[in-house]
Amino acid sequence: MLGYDQAKHTLASAAQLSSQEILMRLVQIGDEWGQSRLADDDVTFVVLKIR
Repeated sequence: MLGYDQAKHTLASAAQLSSQEILMRLVQIGDEWGQSRLADDDVTFVVLKIR
């Protein structure tokens, strides 16, 4: 599992990026974690930016 600490660090370091760039970063981290294996189930991301 990605884990809270890594997710928190990733989101903090990507906060200045656009929603699409944050999404792409999360997908990249998931691919790295899963060693580019296809997902066994659906994956959904929702990125909200609050100013």
